[in-house]
Amino acid sequence: MWHRTAWISVRALHTSSQRGAPLPRIYRYWIDVHGQLFLYDTVPKNLTSCTPRCETEASHWTQDDAALARMMQDGAEAGQEVIWKRLQEEGIAWVSPCQGEWNVIHAVDTPIVFRHLTNDGHLVWGGDYTMPWDPTQLRVHPDTGYLYHPSPMPPLRRAKARGVSPYGPYSLIASQVVLQHLADGLQMDLEAGVGTLTWRGREYALGSLTLPNDLTPPGPP
Repeated sequence: MWHRTAWISVRALHTSSQRGAPLPRIYRYWIDVHGQLFLYDTVPKNLTSCTPRCETEASHWTQDDAALARMMQDGAEAGQEVIWKRLQEEGIAWVSPCQGEWNVIHAVDTPIVFRHLTNDGHLVWGGDYTMPWDPTQLRVHPDTGYLYHPSPMPPLRRAKARGVSPYGPYSLIASQVVLQHLADGLQMDLEAGVGTLTWRGREYALGSLTLPNDLTPPGPP
């Protein structure tokens, strides 16, 4: 299942240097600001303006074995670096590798979007994963007013042991969560880059995101 996959930044990908390695099978996806997942070629038209390059052809170079083979002619490791650079030019910043497949992701905002807030104080992400809700750590985007919470740790034990979330420092809280649970107690001053949230009788200060660092993928472990 897709929601059981842990994302890593493209810079954390490890590859083989063996010549003649099988060509990667590349599948492209979008994640929108609501946390919805789309195959790249079926993404709603109003999202296509968010990428530097819009593809209109029926097929894409990532599905062209001859093109991929040319990119990998200097060996697997060098070839995969070439492939990644080109993908990044098209707005791809995240990947979930799986046994020769590259599930590459263009996130309109962040690759993790918190889509629910439970009554017992947990944010829900990735289908049914949860993490504790901490209103003391909320941040506001100074340009959009979107609300962010520290990113979760990956569910995989080895990735979690590194102690740094591979999803970036902060992840977006979906608008439906803000409207349903937070809007009545939310006050923002975007010009000043600050705000407050009154939550269950207590008031919490909202800090401003430090851009671009707070939304940047971490480097390799």
